[in-house]
Amino acid sequence: FYQQSLLYCAYLIFASVLIVTGKYLVGKVGREKLFYGMATGFALGALAQCVSGLLQWQGVVMPGFTPLLHGRGIYGNLAQQNNLTDYLWLGGLSLT
Repeated sequence: FYQQSLLYCAYLIFASVLIVTGKYLVGKVGREKLFYGMATGFALGALAQCVSGLLQWQGVVMPGFTPLLHGRGIYGNLAQQNNLTDYLWLGGLSLT
C-alpha cells in the first residue's frame, strides 16, 4: 500500500517544518517569550474548552462553539473526551 508510505513521508515533512519553524521563532523572539506565548495560548484555549463543556453540560448549543451533546459525558469543542482531558491538563499545567 503506497498510501501508507506517502502518509509517513507527510509526517516526516510536517515534523521537519515544525522543527524549522520552532528554530526560527526561538531565534526571532527568544525562548522565554516563545514559551510564555505558548503557555498563554494553552491556558486560554483550556479556558474556552471549559466554557464550552459547561455550556454543553447545561444543554446550551451555540453553533460553531458548542456542538450538540450526544452520548455520555461532555467533550467540549474537541468531539472526544480523551482529547478534552489532554487539552485541559495542558492548559492547567501551563499555568504553573
